[in-house]
Amino acid sequence: MKKHFAPTLVFVLILAVSACSSPIPDDAPPVGNPTESKADTSAPETAPQTTALKAGDMAKIGDWEITVESFTLEDRIGRPIGSISPANDGEKYIAAHMTVKNIGKSGQTFLKSDPSSDDIQAKIVYQDEYEYKPSSRASEYLPEERLHGLSFNPLTERSGFLAFTVIEEAVESIDSGMLKMTITQENESVEYLIERLEEPRLWEGYLDTDGYATKHD
Repeated sequence: MKKHFAPTLVFVLILAVSACSSPIPDDAPPVGNPTESKADTSAPETAPQTTALKAGDMAKIGDWEITVESFTLEDRIGRPIGSISPANDGEKYIAAHMTVKNIGKSGQTFLKSDPSSDDIQAKIVYQDEYEYKPSSRASEYLPEERLHGLSFNPLTERSGFLAFTVIEEAVESIDSGMLKMTITQENESVEYLIERLEEPRLWEGYLDTDGYATKHD
């Protein structure tokens, strides 16, 4: 007796081809492993931790120990044989008189001329918006009291000043509490509220024999 396999085999092949060519419905679940959107794992920027201080307070920031002793208002810095005044009308110097100590284990430079984000920096801020950086040029006229750009060996301590050129409007706002000096390094920050501006100390034409301001020549 003859067996007829051919028609049956053809029928099976037709069913297989029809199944493979059937369209996939729109609501069919996705096939395989779809690419999932990756969550943003980058760490958010950390705001500096700020400590509020007043003149006379000591602060530690990074490898530095800093005491801002007072602030003075200066029209001119230097000596009669060589001095400097603000370049523009309506500007004054605010000098921060301070003692700085390197408490790190290696030599460091205080306030580099071209600082990186890791270096210590200082500025005077008016109304939490307007910033004034220290003048390295002004400090050159009293080099024995210069701190800007000075190199410190470990455990070395120096006293001197930083001079900031600010507008008179900022000076006149001192009673409003809107004038402060900020020192930052990486994620650390200290703010010295400028509550009082003392008489000039950095221009010899203003000083008597005891070193106190007595007149403006």
